[in-house]
Amino acid sequence: MKLIFRILFCLLFINTLHAQQEFFVIKNYDVQIEVNKDAYFDVIETIEVEFSEKRRGIFRNIPYRFTKDGQEVKIKIKHVKVDNWKFKKSNDNGMMNIRIGSKSKYIEGRQEYVIRYRVYDAFIWAEEHTEFYWNMTGNQWNVPIENFAYAITFPEGISLRQNDYRVFTGAFGEGGEDATASYRGQNLYGKSKRQLNPKEGVTIATKLPKGSIINKAGGMKADGTQKSFWEKNNLLGIPTALIVFFSWFWFKMGRNPKIKSSEEAIYYPPQGYSPAEMGTLIDNQANNHDIISLLPWWAEQGHISIRNRPTESEEGLNMRLERLKDLPADAPTYQQTVFRKLFREKDVVYLNEFTNVFYTSMGEAKSQIKKILKEHELYDRSSYRIFHSGWMIAAFVVCVGLGVFLMTIGGQPLAGIIMMVIGFLAFVSHFLSPKLSDYGRDLMSQLHNFRETIKNPDRETISDILKKDPKYFEYIFPYAIAFGLEKNWLKQTDGLFS
Repeated sequence: MKLIFRILFCLLFINTLHAQQEFFVIKNYDVQIEVNKDAYFDVIETIEVEFSEKRRGIFRNIPYRFTKDGQEVKIKIKHVKVDNWKFKKSNDNGMMNIRIGSKSKYIEGRQEYVIRYRVYDAFIWAEEHTEFYWNMTGNQWNVPIENFAYAITFPEGISLRQNDYRVFTGAFGEGGEDATASYRGQNLYGKSKRQLNPKEGVTIATKLPKGSIINKAGGMKADGTQKSFWEKNNLLGIPTALIVFFSWFWFKMGRNPKIKSSEEAIYYPPQGYSPAEMGTLIDNQANNHDIISLLPWWAEQGHISIRNRPTESEEGLNMRLERLKDLPADAPTYQQTVFRKLFREKDVVYLNEFTNVFYTSMGEAKSQIKKILKEHELYDRSSYRIFHSGWMIAAFVVCVGLGVFLMTIGGQPLAGIIMMVIGFLAFVSHFLSPKLSDYGRDLMSQLHNFRETIKNPDRETISDILKKDPKYFEYIFPYAIAFGLEKNWLKQTDGLFS
């Protein structure tokens, strides 16, 4: 018997010491809950605290993620307010932490804290009933609660029997019965029978009639029956109509009709365009091949020379570029950008010197090529203005935002998904090849024929061309580079050029 008393004394001493470390005790803890039939409930907690030393305030920790019957439950806690006190809330490891008080203000004696918040997604939807399950105090208090009382108001029309509700007390996982429960009218109320020790709480579990709480996320109607597919997705027609309209609009205004290519071989490129511009136009991408094609093109025009460093040089064989004359003043901006950076400091540069400078200028030059092509009236103006000037990016943002709203708040997941698909289609359409104008389609047809010709040239025809145009190889080679066909061109024409 003496041993038992010693153990109890030690437990009481530890309990008292723990409370003293927090420097306060909870004198009265009152919880008022109003359950709404639309599957949320409002909570008002009135906590009367007595401080034994000056402190800044208290913490109220509310779990928003917990396990019930082996299943994880994740709730939403919103509209948090604390009457007449500064507070700050944060989320950490499944717990909402509400810090009440000011860093610069110390308090003592008795203080009252009134905390208000709204809880969503906390109901458990069973086949035969709806369960309202809530830990009214939590099990996170490190101090005793001397007195606890609660009152829960349910929606009109709900009638509970005695075996429909139960109150549990104790530490997490315990099923103590140290609290009363009475039901009258629409109210369930009660209080603790004893002081609650640190880490002990009070939990209410109530079986509500099926249909008394509307599970909108689960497709339930107010009378408790399930909604039909169209009742659950009554907004589905809007995004469906939009996606049909967008598809039709894209087919009419944004799509590029198939380029009609003839079987006629074309051995010279369309006039008035550099190989870099032709390489960009044919695949709607300005890439490294397109920029590199400018080097042999400039050489063919006499602006630079391309040679190899003599083999007797100490540095061995190395490509050598020499500026012979500047580009014309009216040369396109992308060519000026590359040329000026290449010969910025001297007239002769070698491969190991110009590689880094050349590649750093590519990004700027690529964007300038796209602007040049737009100025050539190659694209349909109306289509370009709609699909490639920012409107589709704006449509993407709006559609994704509406999709998220419909999926989360609107309770229309299918409609939300379709809206997000529309947004994705709008985003992709911005980066597709712009619709060509009549002139652009004619030019593209010639360009396709030209590319196919140098991909599979007729050797006898090239031999005949060389008799009239000895510099034909130098003239065509830059275009082969822009099309990524330089190796193929060399192979197909092997032995025809000296």
